[in-house]
Amino acid sequence: MPLSPDELGLLLDQYWSTLVAWVGWEHSFAEDVVQTAFIKLAAQSPPPTDCPAWLFQVSRRLAWNELKATQRRRQREQIAGDLRQTADTSSAIDSEALRATLEQLSPQDRQIVVARIWGALTFDQIATAVELPKATVWRMYQSAIQQLRSHYEQGLSR
Repeated sequence: MPLSPDELGLLLDQYWSTLVAWVGWEHSFAEDVVQTAFIKLAAQSPPPTDCPAWLFQVSRRLAWNELKATQRRRQREQIAGDLRQTADTSSAIDSEALRATLEQLSPQDRQIVVARIWGALTFDQIATAVELPKATVWRMYQSAIQQLRSHYEQGLSR
């Protein structure tokens, strides 16, 4: 049988602030972590024999997981920002020229090129999406890339 609402309320009153400090009040997620720990405690049936120790242990584990997730997220955002900045400064083709060049392709070829380059889909995934054999998709992609190169090179030679 889980803890009664009164027992849970007493633990909440007694340990909330201490658990937030334990997790690290400088972290924006500290209160969320402690709240999640209490929710997990409320779901325990039967409850742990030492609820305060259990709350501290679970809060610590949840905080560690959240801290690692935050660090991974920041790292991914930094990499994405760096890539975006590099693309913005080194791109020789403006978006209007690219759009005009892509419009030279058939709609299906354009879909395949966009899915491969910007969607980073594999040829297997694209074949499934457009309902064609993988080899056909690959040939269509190669042909479309060659068309784009030719069109782009013609534009440069003018």
